[in-house]
Amino acid sequence: DEDNNSAWVETTVTIPALTYAPEPAFREADGKLYAEKEGYTVNMQMLVDGEWQDVANPYELPAKQDVAQEIKFRAQTVANDEDNNSAWVETTVTIPALPQPDDLTGELIISDCTEGLNGEGPGGYFTVTYNGPETVEIAVTYETGAKAALEPNDEGKYRLPNYGTYDVKAVASATSYNDKEATKTLVWRQPESQPATEVEVTKNDDHTTVTLTPNGNNPVIEGGNTLTRPEYGQGDQTVTVTVTTTDEGYAPKTVEIEVVIPEQLPTPEIQVTETPVDAWLIGDGTAENPYQEGTEENGATLHHGTAYVLNFDVPAGYEVHFTLNGEEHVWDGQPYELEGEGNVDIVAWVVAGDDESPRDTDNVTLIHNNFTGVNELMNGKAVAGVRYFNLAGQEMQEANGITIVVTTYTDGTTSAVKVMK
Repeated sequence: DEDNNSAWVETTVTIPALTYAPEPAFREADGKLYAEKEGYTVNMQMLVDGEWQDVANPYELPAKQDVAQEIKFRAQTVANDEDNNSAWVETTVTIPALPQPDDLTGELIISDCTEGLNGEGPGGYFTVTYNGPETVEIAVTYETGAKAALEPNDEGKYRLPNYGTYDVKAVASATSYNDKEATKTLVWRQPESQPATEVEVTKNDDHTTVTLTPNGNNPVIEGGNTLTRPEYGQGDQTVTVTVTTTDEGYAPKTVEIEVVIPEQLPTPEIQVTETPVDAWLIGDGTAENPYQEGTEENGATLHHGTAYVLNFDVPAGYEVHFTLNGEEHVWDGQPYELEGEGNVDIVAWVVAGDDESPRDTDNVTLIHNNFTGVNELMNGKAVAGVRYFNLAGQEMQEANGITIVVTTYTDGTTSAVKVMK
């Protein structure tokens, strides 16, 4: 029966409000923009052409431009439930403009100079600093006809290379962000050192070319260092060679040098004449019974042979050296008799100081002669004896080294020939 319902009992229920994440804060450091809230993830956006776009957090700010820039950012702290994310917090970052040209107010200071700068003797170390308030980059170059950069050493000092008894200009420049530049020039002179300014001429083994060897630090001769010598009769020739120094860490230094290339010495022409010889001789050619000229009537025997006489065609005044099967001789200007039998290799050349001419070569086959002293017999003389002397006039048992050979003939006359054995 509804009359028997209980009395009404009342209660109150509280529905709590939404709890939002705390708002983030912005800060700039190391050229970047940070949006942060400890313990939370923070999203960041940038306003681009009127629309918000997600960007990295932190965000690397752009470099300075000619004009200042204003960039708007906003950030939001993220909660577990996106309905509880914090409200967006906005900020504006101003990127200042680059310094204007008249903002580079300081000057370059070149200091700690060792001797050698500005004409003060040997040396060449210096320090470059900038005393203005602007942030600048310093570069140092030097000029010796070509410009090259210098790098500071561990102590921050620059060093000019060891070039020359001539002026070297070093230009130091400091450049700001807008390319405003301050420069200062100094002059360095190093009297003691010298670049490649000469070349030494040396002859190679075949005596037809020369090698050019330059002075200086690790130099090279552009185009090679070997030149062909002019042939005899063409005269000395003057050529211009380019020598470049190539020391590591230094700018190349190039100089042009005139070099006199001497003509070659004349090559002696080998001349061998063969002449049949008949002679009536008494004796057997031994030391006890040497050959003597005779007649058929007094019991002499007719001998047949061939005289081989060596001469050289060469301009007057030149010393001729020659070898016979490797044995060297110095020609005395007189016909030289080739004795013995078999093949003889002949090599001849001219010697003048430490210079030698190109070689002339020949090979002669000697036919056995049944008597010696043929060249004397050709002149109607028989050999009575042969003696050997050194250059001091002392008699020797046999030829040794440079030897004076004295031949005595049966008619009492003598002849002397200088040979080298």
